[in-house]
Amino acid sequence: MRKTAVGMANSRARAGCGYGLVLAALLTLCVEFALAETARPVPSVDAPRASLPLEFPWRAWRLFSSNDHLPNNLAYAIAQDETGEVYAGLGDGLARYDGASWERVALPGVRGVHAVGALLLGADQSLWAGTDGVGVFRVRGGKVEPVPGLSGEAGVVYALAVDGERGVWAATDGGLARCMADGCRMFEPLRGKRVREVLNGTSPAGMCLWVGTGGAGLLRIDFNARGEPVLSDFLLDRSDGLPNSFVKPLVQWGGKDGRDLWIGTGRGLARFDGERLVRYTPAVGFPGAVQAILPGRGRDSGLLFVGLRPGGLALIREDGSWGLAGQAEGLPDSAVQHLAYTDKGSSTPLLWVGTVAGGIARADPGRWQLLDERRDVSSRGMVGLGSLRFPDGMETLWLGSSRATLRLTQTGWKAIEGIPQGAVVVDMAATADGSLWVAAQTGLWQLNGTVRREYTADNSQLPAVYAGLLAVQSSSSGNDTLWVGTGHGLARWSASEGLAKVDNHPLLHGGPAIRALAFARLGQDAPGTWVGLDEGVLHWDGGRWQQAAGDCLKGCARNHDRRARRSIRRRNLDWKRWTGGAPAGGVLRAPGECICRWLCRADRVRQKWPRLSVRHRWCGSP
Repeated sequence: MRKTAVGMANSRARAGCGYGLVLAALLTLCVEFALAETARPVPSVDAPRASLPLEFPWRAWRLFSSNDHLPNNLAYAIAQDETGEVYAGLGDGLARYDGASWERVALPGVRGVHAVGALLLGADQSLWAGTDGVGVFRVRGGKVEPVPGLSGEAGVVYALAVDGERGVWAATDGGLARCMADGCRMFEPLRGKRVREVLNGTSPAGMCLWVGTGGAGLLRIDFNARGEPVLSDFLLDRSDGLPNSFVKPLVQWGGKDGRDLWIGTGRGLARFDGERLVRYTPAVGFPGAVQAILPGRGRDSGLLFVGLRPGGLALIREDGSWGLAGQAEGLPDSAVQHLAYTDKGSSTPLLWVGTVAGGIARADPGRWQLLDERRDVSSRGMVGLGSLRFPDGMETLWLGSSRATLRLTQTGWKAIEGIPQGAVVVDMAATADGSLWVAAQTGLWQLNGTVRREYTADNSQLPAVYAGLLAVQSSSSGNDTLWVGTGHGLARWSASEGLAKVDNHPLLHGGPAIRALAFARLGQDAPGTWVGLDEGVLHWDGGRWQQAAGDCLKGCARNHDRRARRSIRRRNLDWKRWTGGAPAGGVLRAPGECICRWLCRADRVRQKWPRLSVRHRWCGSP
């Protein structure tokens, strides 16, 4: 941070070297010394590398693109007007969404194609729109009117900010302009300077405007006692430690009184607390140019969203920790151009993401999203689906269809390397040795790097041709065990023993169909392997099998029975055998003097048995 270098240097030169014409030869040296003294960079440090676990999991995104009648897939800006309708500034004009469909909004008097790069709901409840080449327009009551006064370079508008109760500030290629309904006029101190962003904010001097420029760094405009804007001598640019002097999005969020300034640049992000800079750049794995910054609201409070091009979304906590979310988390494009919230007409703020080529995405809580051919999923016939941490370290969704097996990556759905096209995959798992295990209708595959090994009923102890269910019994030593469920029995794999059939319990004799399989913790017990069969539920504690007593599943209250019954029927288990009508909770005496404690909670009833909330004592093996 420094004063404008030339102004400060000249003042110090006059003060320190004002000895008349006799010392004129020394003037240059004095100026250079002053410049060096006043242009010292702000203390700066690199941000930590990405460390957040995925706190922005898959959301139900409502996607709007040309497939959904959005006029253009390049979305520069999004804003909601006073009636609740949503407007989008697109690569070829303005569009409006009424909650059901999009329609193009004509800009009066405009010929040719012009992008709309900025939208803002003003204090007067008018919607202001900045365009690429034809200045500013004002929308009120559905009527669009041009605002005169900006042309040429000043007609290229990048950002808008509220100016009082009736106007806006416009950041343009020709400088900074103040616009009212009757016209715009330039702020003379910045005439001719390429202004990319303007933000109403605060500084130690009080209310101010932060101004981002196209190559000249970050400036600040203060207000004098009469409320008139005055360009201050504040300047922050690359020589001070900014990743780049091209400054676009700006937000004040976090830190003391929420005043830390987040500065987006063409080479990364910086956080400025008034004393030092913290840089988020490619040096710490932070990708792409910063296009948008937005503080989270509602359920996203405590997060700062950063739109990257490329890179998707960065999520930053106030403590500076961060992570990334992209197409693997459901975004339609990895290049994000704009971020916005709307709240009119909804019970919670809705996050909107404008992208470069994928249109617009809206996060809709509680909404299902259809994945089909329009979202790069090759078939609608699904036989397998899950979430898995793959050997490359990324935890993503995968699906097995009748045509291909895909995983969701940062660039969309992609075929999983090593799995043949057309293979029907029903389950997958990963072990600590770096192997990806694939359960398919033709057997079990082990993929590890370029090595692929196939286990079948003919060349191994796989109990059946069809491998249906997989569960990994993790080990702190890294020697994981893989359990394999089939239609004709159970098998287990370990690095030391290979694949072996498991039939050391009466219920496993004869190759029964395995209906459910999981490695999980129940209550306070150590995690174990759970096997669901037509004849009961078995638990392997690492040393022996234990069978759940016949009425250990008694006790679901009547209002919970339907959900529990439905879950059990999915696995073809005998409801009458495993449950009764006793009141929820309590102690039940089972055959063989086994005491079972049962607590049934509907919100924990899931498809896999170990996720049922049960407190128990297990009966020994018969």
